[in-house]
Amino acid sequence: MFLPTGSFSETLILLCIGLLGYFIYIATQRVYFSPLSHIPGPKIAAATSLYEAYHDVIRRGLYFKKVKEFHKLYGTYTALPMPLRN
Repeated sequence: MFLPTGSFSETLILLCIGLLGYFIYIATQRVYFSPLSHIPGPKIAAATSLYEAYHDVIRRGLYFKKVKEFHKLYGTYTALPMPLRN
């Protein structure tokens, strides 16, 4: 049976580094290598759904206004947050 030799804090640090690496990988894949990467729009919105959550939660549901601004700025097709599934 496998028993880790490191302490709990070392394991937690490695887990956090692994999760951070995973999120960076996903964001990079969505922004640069996705079939939709050529569509104009804010890169942070294309990389993560946190942009939408910020406008819906912190700015109290003003995301729909931001989408209208995106369409005025970037045209009909705009890169907006993708679902979390790949």
